Amino acid sequence: MKDFIVKTTGHVISLLDKIFDSNIHYTGVDNIPKKGPILFVADHFTRSETFLLPYVIHKVSGKTARSLAHKSVFVGALGNYLRKLGTISTDNPDRNETIIGDLMTGRNNWLIYPEGNMMKNKKVTRKNKRYQLHLKDGVRDMFTGSAVIASQAELLKRDYFKYDEHNQTAQMQEFADKYFLEQDVPTRQSLAIVPVNLSYYPVRTGTDNSFYKMVDRLAGGLKGRIQEEIEIESNILNNADIDVHFGNPIYVNDYIQATRSMVERLGLNKNKGLLSPYRRYGLTDMMMYRIYSRLFINIDHLFAACLDSIKHGAITKWELKNLIYLSYRNILHLHKYKFHKSLHKNATDLLSTKDTSYFDDILAHTAKQGQITIEGNNIKINRDAFAEEHEFHNIRQHNMLRVLCNEIYNLKDVTKIIKRVCQLPAKKRNAKIADVIFRDDLSEFTEDYATYKGEMSSNIEYSKPYVLEGDNRVGVVLSHGYKSSPREVYELAQYLNKAGYTIYAPRLKGHGTNPINLKYTQWQDWHTSYNKAYAYLRNKCDKVVVAGFSTGGLLSILNAANNRVDGLICINAALKLNDIKVKLVPAVNFWNELVGKISDKITKEYIDDTPEYPDTNYSRNYLKGVYELGKLMEISDDRLADISVPSLIIQAKNDPVVNPKSGSIIYDKIKSADKKLIEPDLDNHVIIRNNDMVYKDIKEFLDLI
Repeated sequence: MKDFIVKTTGHVISLLDKIFDSNIHYTGVDNIPKKGPILFVADHFTRSETFLLPYVIHKVSGKTARSLAHKSVFVGALGNYLRKLGTISTDNPDRNETIIGDLMTGRNNWLIYPEGNMMKNKKVTRKNKRYQLHLKDGVRDMFTGSAVIASQAELLKRDYFKYDEHNQTAQMQEFADKYFLEQDVPTRQSLAIVPVNLSYYPVRTGTDNSFYKMVDRLAGGLKGRIQEEIEIESNILNNADIDVHFGNPIYVNDYIQATRSMVERLGLNKNKGLLSPYRRYGLTDMMMYRIYSRLFINIDHLFAACLDSIKHGAITKWELKNLIYLSYRNILHLHKYKFHKSLHKNATDLLSTKDTSYFDDILAHTAKQGQITIEGNNIKINRDAFAEEHEFHNIRQHNMLRVLCNEIYNLKDVTKIIKRVCQLPAKKRNAKIADVIFRDDLSEFTEDYATYKGEMSSNIEYSKPYVLEGDNRVGVVLSHGYKSSPREVYELAQYLNKAGYTIYAPRLKGHGTNPINLKYTQWQDWHTSYNKAYAYLRNKCDKVVVAGFSTGGLLSILNAANNRVDGLICINAALKLNDIKVKLVPAVNFWNELVGKISDKITKEYIDDTPEYPDTNYSRNYLKGVYELGKLMEISDDRLADISVPSLIIQAKNDPVVNPKSGSIIYDKIKSADKKLIEPDLDNHVIIRNNDMVYKDIKEFLDLI
């Protein structure tokens, strides 16, 4: 097998990457042994894996791997190409002997798909400690050929070494002829089986993509199974992330040694022991578990499994998002599974009532396939359509939810968690979500504080996020401003809490630790911090009002534009700033990023200042933070027209930091029928400390919610 052939395949995949924007990611590469023969075993979902995986293996490890392919693909130019790759047809009479010879000597590694079929429905169950495949023609046990060949390769080496030790040249020659050893000799290094899992996200249907149209045109019209396969795989190449994970290797010699005592106890001789159900099914079970358990869990999996697990036939979008989020967080605590970025990066977004692209995409796709009907914020589950298995070769086109359920249901502990979450009473579930959110918020603060601890660190007791529980009818998110901490709003929080309101004071990411922390945060991080507080209160209270001071006021505006809220309060919201030097920050920040790669000595990253309240505010201002604040100001301004809830805008007439025009701009742009602008005659910025007049105005507004 020639390296340049594999590299040619690599060029093809690289070209596809560029044309179709496919993303291939690799993990577990260190699990591939540096020396010794390797048998790669992988699950099988798409036909393109036949040429994709050999390339991936070569790219990440420099190793080549021969593989098997069905006899039907050995036609024309494709057949010639596969032969040059070292691919062997499944009906080759010398197939097993060729593989065993390669694995004994280590001259070639091999890639085998133990399932023996493309598992289009992903339906694999386990009975009597054996994996079973649900195929078009019925149910059968997982093939054990990979385990048998691996065991044979390791055990037959021992025979060869005995022949060599006793100078039995005739037997050695017979051995060499049978297994095509030629000039090669068996290696004493153990054969390693490396399990490989391929996870795809998202898997969608549809023929509106360039790759499908090209193939359809060249073929003169696609039909039947080939049409289904090109439809699915063209969408994967166009849109999907492909996560390839190499699992922990199984050293066959170690496995044989570990099972020897059982084989001897059962009175089996070597050959019977080699092929005994105990050994071949045991090794097969071990391989397949390591493949299936390394699935990259994505939002589609949890979406499908949660819908499948709820007892009633309808659910709101908000409730379903909560189920997905709580399932994800509980699975995360198992510390054993990998997650696609659709969950890692966007799980918190699920806690909002706004539209989220990852959630909306699978929602729309499922509605298109007919498993659900969407009526406003309600989702009606069409149980019969959901349960329909369809025909093996078209289930992906008609019921992707069932395929997703089949795949994740291989993970029994994950399945139990999802079902348990979905059976919780709503009130208990919401309380658990709120508890998770607050613990997560505290944990993030503790971690950030420890990471950035230094001479300029804030007072830790002033910096933590906190909740003041009220009667839980109305909850208020109350956010501090830029460079500050939750302590900044504490007096106001206490005042409102005594009036019966539940208050969540979030700690905006980058704040309340050390000024340099702001250098490594973005406005989206602040928005996420704020949104956690909103989600907590939405799960605890009947109504939620979003409020904030200065930068916190901008975040309250953004949250009100994105979510279902019952009121908005923004206090000296930093829509426009007085200091003209702020306009220079974007250029300075760009300059810092540019020249910082050359020399740190010529960058200007921060300025020292004296805050109005040094006990709660940073005394150093990083320009990167001001730059992010500028972006937040712009996006908040753009979203004002999306606000229609009752609103209270408070803006000090002589605010030295925020341009006093900000209040009237906000008032004029929002679409609320019930809105009020109060402009107290004050000449300081932090008007939320020791100011009963402002407190009373806010309480009067809340009392009407």
